Amino acid sequence: MSTLLSARRTPHLLLVGALLAVALIVALPQIVSAQPPPPAVFFGSTADITVDGGAWDGSTIQIIDQDGDVIGQAIINGGSWSAEIMPGVDSVRFRVGSAVSQSFAVVPGSVSNVVLTIGGAGGASVSLLSGFNFLVWRGATMSVSDGLASFPNMSNLSAIFEFSSGSQTWSSYRPGLPAGVQGISELRAGGAYFFLVTVSMTWEMPTGGDGTGTQTIVAGFTAIGWVGPYGDAQDVLDAVANTGAVAVFFRFNASTQSYESFRPGLPPAVQGITTISQYDVFFFSASPSTSITQ
Repeated sequence: MSTLLSARRTPHLLLVGALLAVALIVALPQIVSAQPPPPAVFFGSTADITVDGGAWDGSTIQIIDQDGDVIGQAIINGGSWSAEIMPGVDSVRFRVGSAVSQSFAVVPGSVSNVVLTIGGAGGASVSLLSGFNFLVWRGATMSVSDGLASFPNMSNLSAIFEFSSGSQTWSSYRPGLPAGVQGISELRAGGAYFFLVTVSMTWEMPTGGDGTGTQTIVAGFTAIGWVGPYGDAQDVLDAVANTGAVAVFFRFNASTQSYESFRPGLPPAVQGITTISQYDVFFFSASPSTSITQ
């Protein structure tokens, strides 16, 4: 009797064993795919590192992500350096002080030998006051993350705003939000931007962009970054093709957090804007459309 039961159980046990084996085989790719991808590794010789055109002095080399946030620092070992970037980061740059390198794409599992060139393009000291500040972007056109790589402290930047003359609406960039919901993806050479910061600071803004040329002033409002020389308000108006189209232009005063104005035809004594500075930002109200050349 026991022999008969054993014989009957054997096919059953074999079937169960086979099913378990199949289940393990089916589950194996899922187990393997659940493993996190390997990090990307960057490395190079410390003798090849330059900072602002000179030899690296041994200062800490920070690693910053696509949002400009510090995610670590390079490891120095004798005459070499290395940086291990974990998955989840799209690109990195390397920073020493306010000088930053080019952007490097992060490919999980890749190992890249890099000659590290940090800075070298120079920068302009720009003072920002707590609150809103209208700035002209002085660098070449680049992604927002690259442009903000030298920003002193991203936690003190609440938002960047840009006015679209075509739609007569504002777009924004807010640090920490996904790229898919950002309204500003790049900073344009000569473009005008509202920076909202929580504390006063000095920023070594990248330079090298060319904002000269002719820009359209639409019927409605247009923000124009002035890259011309210092002078007076009439110099701005004289740069407009059809001065009769300009009803008024405004300039934001970061100290008072309010607008000043210049209205063509009114006497100087009642004008809010008299002298102008290079890299002022002006808001034109015009009809019909015209243009300005700097």
